[in-house]
Amino acid sequence: MSSHPSNPVEPEPTAVTTSPAVPSSTTDPLSVLLRHVRESSEFPAFSANIRELLLIMENPNYSVYDLSRIILRDFSVTTQILKMVNSVAYRSYLHQVHTISNAVMLLGSNSIRDLVVGLKLFENFRKSRHLVHLKKLVLLSLFTAMCAHELAQEQGRFPVEEVFLTALLANIGEIITAYYFADEYHHEILNLVAEKNLTKSEAAKEVLQISMEELGLAIIEEWNLPETVLYRLANFNEISEDDHSPEASLRRLIKCAHHLSRRLQDSDLSLEEWQKQGQKFFTSLGFTSEAVADNLKASMKRFQEVADILSLDLKKLGLPVAATAQKREAVRKEQEAAGPAGRRSEKDQPPAEGEAPGQEKISFLYQVLEEISQSIASGAPINQIIMMVLEGIYRGLKLDRVAFCLVDPKRTWVSARFGLGEKVEELLPLLKAPMHSRNNAMVLSLENQKEILANPNSRSLDRDYMGEAFWNASQTQTFLVIPIIVDKKPIGVIYVDRLKPRVPISESDCQRIRTFRDQVIIAIRLSRRGLGG
Repeated sequence: MSSHPSNPVEPEPTAVTTSPAVPSSTTDPLSVLLRHVRESSEFPAFSANIRELLLIMENPNYSVYDLSRIILRDFSVTTQILKMVNSVAYRSYLHQVHTISNAVMLLGSNSIRDLVVGLKLFENFRKSRHLVHLKKLVLLSLFTAMCAHELAQEQGRFPVEEVFLTALLANIGEIITAYYFADEYHHEILNLVAEKNLTKSEAAKEVLQISMEELGLAIIEEWNLPETVLYRLANFNEISEDDHSPEASLRRLIKCAHHLSRRLQDSDLSLEEWQKQGQKFFTSLGFTSEAVADNLKASMKRFQEVADILSLDLKKLGLPVAATAQKREAVRKEQEAAGPAGRRSEKDQPPAEGEAPGQEKISFLYQVLEEISQSIASGAPINQIIMMVLEGIYRGLKLDRVAFCLVDPKRTWVSARFGLGEKVEELLPLLKAPMHSRNNAMVLSLENQKEILANPNSRSLDRDYMGEAFWNASQTQTFLVIPIIVDKKPIGVIYVDRLKPRVPISESDCQRIRTFRDQVIIAIRLSRRGLGG
């Protein structure tokens, strides 16, 4: 995603007029509401996931590995991200993308971050009793973000990487209220809106004693959001008519996108009328009529693709559907009416990204290998190639954990550098040994230039390949170590394991891991010759 550092928008933090800080009292309305939210079974894990993701990106030295590792923990989000990256609206390159690590490199870490936060919001809030309404609110927040982002890119004078995130969270207060305080929201707040002609925020203030904006800000303050995003959200409605600074213009842009997304819910408003309103909103901000028309069309297209990926029916949600989507829906209904003969059988359906059963597993492995070969040929950095290799092995073979271990330049130690899988953060420190060790599988594999497959449940002597501390702490039941030797020099090993005693690492698994290992060897050789990253 492009940014425009030559024209940055840097708001003054001292100018914040609405503080999201949580009051010190534990009996005031905000503290009571926050305690209720935090005690929810879903909130801690959801909050921790977003906080970890954003905290990593605050580190100027974060890597593709750091970001990919977090995404790959969540199968559902991994699948949806890859579908989005390969959708028409996002795709701007020739080949399909099958790995998260490659997606991060192609779209940029900020774009992937924005998509992950949006998808995490959707996944978390889809468990509501009032599911249809929550789906609509989250989907409209995604549209706000897409619309604002498209137009910000058109202008080229905003920090684009923050526009999506700010716009996505512009209505987080209402989403949190509707989810965690469903009875008050649906039975009291919405009734007050209808009866007294109040805004939702004014009605929330009467019912909950605080506005939805205050509640939303207090929650997301814990998520490690960039200070500039927090500032904009805290001052979202504080824009002076005389303020024509880039910062004020950016907030007006997001407000217009937010207002326009709300109008999508008006059942009496046609898509054409809605687009005319959008042109009126955004031309008042200095956009040309043609630019607005093009960007609204692109935003709506992306919006509908996202709805398809999330298996959401816009029509059932009471949201407009463009002609192309209506045509797809008509085809689907025709196939259903035709019965089994009109539909593709389950075995004929294309495999979903991330799934790897049976023949589809082999297909997925070949697709990832081809993607790796293309990345090597294009001179991708060696660390990216290694991450793609680990991801291909991990997702394609359904192993519990996979790690890349590297020999240090002095050839005195071998230690884990990257890893994926369940509790891999606890495993990596265990994969370290001096090169003179006599009871370590990694060292023996490199020294003898051969694979070591250890399964103490079948062969008790295999336990000697690692010390007792490893077996006790790692919970590994069986592992495989494959050496990486380049020009007769030990470079490192690929380590894989399983945590269930009755699930072996098969010979076919070993063959496929060797194939991935060979890709690493090719990448290293080309890198040394100055032909790669």
